[in-house]
This record gives sequence, structure tokens and C-alpha cells, in this order.
Amino acid sequence: MVLWLLSYVQMVDLLADILQNSELREKDIEAERSIILREKESVEQNLDEVVFDHLHSAAFQGTSLGLTILGEIENIQSIKRDDLVNYVKTLYTGPRMVLVGSGAVKHDELVALAEKAFGNLPSVNNVAETTKRVQYTGSEIRVRSDDMHQAHVAIGFESVGWSHPHYFTYLIVQAILGSYDHNHGAGASALPSLLPLPLLVLSCSLLMLMLLQRRSWARVSLRR
Repeated sequence: MVLWLLSYVQMVDLLADILQNSELREKDIEAERSIILREKESVEQNLDEVVFDHLHSAAFQGTSLGLTILGEIENIQSIKRDDLVNYVKTLYTGPRMVLVGSGAVKHDELVALAEKAFGNLPSVNNVAETTKRVQYTGSEIRVRSDDMHQAHVAIGFESVGWSHPHYFTYLIVQAILGSYDHNHGAGASALPSLLPLPLLVLSCSLLMLMLLQRRSWARVSLRR
């Protein structure tokens, strides 16, 4: 039990050290830049990822939610240490962070550790926050390639938030519709019957992603 408690304390100290005392050395930044560029290249070859990137860019155009997770190649290649330092100074504040413990964790002990490890963080945000809801824009993007034998389609529509009374009803709908993958050859789903012939449904799934922005996505891969 003592060893567990020591490791528990050390883990909080480690998190605090990473967040507040990172050296951000130039050689480390360059190494990470190469890793991210390789990840970006890998993601762009995954059409499931690409189609959702296009979906978000259309649905949330003009907002940060429309941006890709890894960012644009131009930004990855041009970002400098000063940019990272400024980001940390601006956004690493107490109100923007949450320390979570699960399992056999005593709340009062965790609070005391947090106050000791993170007490030097700014207690107010350096930039104004907004509670304005991100604008959803009904639109579409079509990217045609005659070299491809499949059509990858993603559809987004208005849904309910996680605190809505009908949230669990939507989850039941998701379970009823299920998912389907032609390559697996198993799994009952109503989704293929909803699509017009003569399209052969390779895979389809309905994803109820309603936790943050009250949206739901449907992904379908088709082949004639």
C-alpha cells in the first residue's frame, strides 16, 4: 500500500513536471515534427480518416472544429519553439485543466497533491472564453477520383447532446441499426437495406457522437 501511495504521488508530480517544466529543445521539436509529418502521410492514405476530415471541414467551416487533428502540413513544417512557448503561456491555466483520479483514490489527498503540484499555474485565463455554440453549416464536399473503385461517404446531421433526455434513445437507435462489414461476412444490420441498389455495401456504421457538439455521423463505403 505504501508503494502504491508513493507511485500515486510520483505520478502527479510527473504530470506537473511535464506540463510546467518542458524544455522544448530544438532537437526534440525537429524530431517530433518528423513524426507528425509521417503520421499525417499515413492518415491521408486512410480514406476513413480523410472522409471524416472533409465532413468536419464542411460542417464546421470557419471554426476550429473544422480543422484536422494533426493540422495542415504548412503549419507543421513552419511551427517554431516560440510558437509553442507562447501557446503554453497563454493556454496552460488552472481553469483549463482537470486532474482526474479513479479507483482507490482519496479525494482530499488528490486535491492536496494538485494544489502543491499545480498551485503556480495562473488562476485566470489569459484569453477570453466564449460559450457561443459552434455554427453547424449544412453543406457538402465531393472529391472525385476515377482511379478509385469505392465511394467513401460520410453524412452528418443534427442530434442531441449528452445531457438531453433523448440521449439514450439515440444510443438505442444506434444499437438497432448496428454496423456491417462485407469483408467480415457477419453481423446483422439494417443499414445495407437502407442504401439503393445496384451499390454493393462494403461497410457501414452509424456513429452517435453526441458528447460535445450534438452531432451524429454516418459512414458508408460503397462499390458499384
